[in-house]
Amino acid sequence: MSAVAELGGALRSFDSDVLSGPFDQASRVSLTAQKTADLGALTGRANLQFGLGADGLLPHKRFVLGGRSLEAQWRNDTYRQASAAFEQPVSDAHLVGFGPAGPVAYLRAANGRLGLSGENITAGRLSLGGTPFPTVNALSPLRLSAFSGIGTTWNEGAFLSGFAADNLKADAGIGARYSISEIPHLERWTAQSDFLQGLDVVAKFPLWASDPGRIEGSTDEFDFRWRIGIEL
Repeated sequence: MSAVAELGGALRSFDSDVLSGPFDQASRVSLTAQKTADLGALTGRANLQFGLGADGLLPHKRFVLGGRSLEAQWRNDTYRQASAAFEQPVSDAHLVGFGPAGPVAYLRAANGRLGLSGENITAGRLSLGGTPFPTVNALSPLRLSAFSGIGTTWNEGAFLSGFAADNLKADAGIGARYSISEIPHLERWTAQSDFLQGLDVVAKFPLWASDPGRIEGSTDEFDFRWRIGIEL
């Protein structure tokens, strides 16, 4: 479990709004939690995320449903270097920074490439997976899983006043993770590179989405969708 609080904002004049604007706050609190359980050869995982931000929260600090804020992505060497290979990494390569909880189907939302974001968030995710080839050197870092996420973001209003159950979005699908740092016989190189030490190539295929109208280029609840990214 992890709790984080940030306090900050632009200076505001008592007799003028020259130093303030619609986005002038950087104060927010967030709580994330994860619980894992061994289920024979498989591992079950439950993740939760809850966050509240001040009204007028700066766009790069806003919570992203199923993903990471712009600030979190660009502070991470792995995401920054990988996304530099594409002119528009979100649209051209489907490359995103996956978040700790929530559905990932909406990370390419119809109303914006960054997905559904807001000043507040509540989200959860369940997954069940394992390593199907633990004895094959090249495939031992591969992990396959089935997952389902649910959550919502909103603005202007704390949890009790702004949250609406009708706005919850959900998805379900399959995923794969390949940990570059766990490839056998690469210890010499990974030990010398912060980039390789943190590089996990993650693919998620949200095959079902409860609200496909909010997804770019999608009209059916059951459809083939894919995201490739980095879990920070």
